[in-house]
Amino acid sequence: MTGATPSGSGLLPSVEPASGLAGSATAIPSAARVPVFVFGSNLAGRHGKGAALWARQHRGAVYGQGWGIQGDSYAIPTKGFKLETLPLAQIQGFVSEFLDFARKYWMRQFQLTPIGCGLAGYRREQIEPMFQGAPDNVIWPPEWSASADERSQSQDREDGLGPEDASAVTAQPADAQTPDSGQV
Repeated sequence: MTGATPSGSGLLPSVEPASGLAGSATAIPSAARVPVFVFGSNLAGRHGKGAALWARQHRGAVYGQGWGIQGDSYAIPTKGFKLETLPLAQIQGFVSEFLDFARKYWMRQFQLTPIGCGLAGYRREQIEPMFQGAPDNVIWPPEWSASADERSQSQDREDGLGPEDASAVTAQPADAQTPDSGQV
């Protein structure tokens, strides 16, 4: 690997994940599967604790792949290769890449965990806003307080629309088999 950052962020050279490359069978999620489990990871892809370990054991996360789609999971790095906490700006780049992926694969549901709020040490208030404007197929973690209606209204204000102009977003239940908010 030559670097690890989302395409176009300018933080480091872009590199494709080791598996699940665009065009491969694992990169084109099937609507018939369970929701894609979205978890916080480290760039080394160690997946040794919390949600990352659960993703490796239950949803096909690949040891050694620190970001992107892998099986029925999607890793968003919040820690670096040496397990140091990544800066918020770099995490935002990975979140933006994930949101683009979720929009592209609108037929799949993505079960978001509170990435960055466990072992990386960030507060919900620092991470949650990165996901504002997420498509309807992203299921928010129950630990995050913003309801689907609040997110919709927040997005409407950003779009210059009032609540009466926007279609309501339906909240979706969390995957009953997800672990706590830890990652890495």
